[in-house]
Amino acid sequence: MRKIIVTAGILLPSLAAVSVAQAEEGQISGFMDTVYMLSDGTNDPADSPLAQKWGVTSEFDYKLNLARDVKLRIDMDLSLADNNGAGETDSAKMEQAFISWQTSNALRVTGGVFNNPLGWEAEDAPDMFQISHGQIYNIFDGITIDDGINPPQTYGTALWGNNVAGIAVSGVVGPVVITGGMLNDLGNAAEKTSFAVVVNGNIMKELEIEGGMLTEDGGYERLIDVNATYKDALFTVGGEILLASAIVDTAIGITGNYAISDQLSATLRYDTVSYEGNGVDNTSTITMAVGYLLEKNLGVNFEIKLQNDPNDPDDAAQPNNRGIIGDGDMIALEFVASF
Repeated sequence: MRKIIVTAGILLPSLAAVSVAQAEEGQISGFMDTVYMLSDGTNDPADSPLAQKWGVTSEFDYKLNLARDVKLRIDMDLSLADNNGAGETDSAKMEQAFISWQTSNALRVTGGVFNNPLGWEAEDAPDMFQISHGQIYNIFDGITIDDGINPPQTYGTALWGNNVAGIAVSGVVGPVVITGGMLNDLGNAAEKTSFAVVVNGNIMKELEIEGGMLTEDGGYERLIDVNATYKDALFTVGGEILLASAIVDTAIGITGNYAISDQLSATLRYDTVSYEGNGVDNTSTITMAVGYLLEKNLGVNFEIKLQNDPNDPDDAAQPNNRGIIGDGDMIALEFVASF
């Protein structure tokens, strides 16, 4: 990834306490993600607010070494205001802003806002095998349950994206890394705290396993996630299972990616989720994607996503009720440019 070098004194005047002569050089990187939704059947019989429209998002990431063992990172997400019809009004949002202190070779302390440390799937488009996120990622990020009886309720991380705020301590213990975190409540409940414990490590060179738990006051109450990744020169296979104490019962996700060549790859993903509510049926998703690297920093992806949601009534009399994930097929084309 090509990076543009700038000085910290220009981008972060708040760090002016460090003299110009002593200022470290920062690094800017990021990407632009352009998605065209060819077809969206999840809103039937109503028209889709996404179909036949371009969605454009971008991200700027800034990194700076404040000292030999102290690093700062800020990620900002940019989007078209109200681009997806979800009532968004801000075109710029903070994804990450944290300071990481490597206190020793075996111990690191991180504080601020950062990506959820638990879960298999990455957050940003350049790090994904397909265009859309899977159901387990969306359980963390936010789902809406509408049982047709009670008012619809949304659950998941209250911050923008699947991100959390607080402090985390990571330590190397033999072949594994153990992370503990004290965070703002996932659902942003007042005067409440969420706790996280994550353990990950490589059993062998090709196999990485991660397991952990996140707590929440209300909502899911407790999320337990175990995931594994097997990777060799051609194949990447990921498996994940998530258990929750409330709202969601069990979620399973399996993803396989095959590198056909240095430029071409194919991905198949299957997700299924069961819920605790009476009358709330299981949802499942099959996602097929093909990715092609046009240039070193420019890729194109094509995705077909088949969503099965029996909770979606497809009823013109209930235009706002799309079930949990929406029942129907989605076809999308994506261009991702990184810098």
